[in-house]
Amino acid sequence: MAIEYRIDLTKEGRSYPHYWEMCVGSCHAATVLREDVREHIRNAHRDCGFQYLRFHGLLDDDMSVVI
Repeated sequence: MAIEYRIDLTKEGRSYPHYWEMCVGSCHAATVLREDVREHIRNAHRDCGFQYLRFHGLLDDDMSVVI
């Protein structure tokens, strides 16, 4: 099955948000609960001004989300 792309250069373009430029990555969600890590994140936010923090493991057993 062939895929065909068509580009209409007469139409006005639209912006493409670079959300990843406003984000920093962290470790597991449980790590972010430690006060020393939270202090590092606050310092990085103050110095860099990121808007989003991403991490993984939100539903891991050590988070006690599901019992």
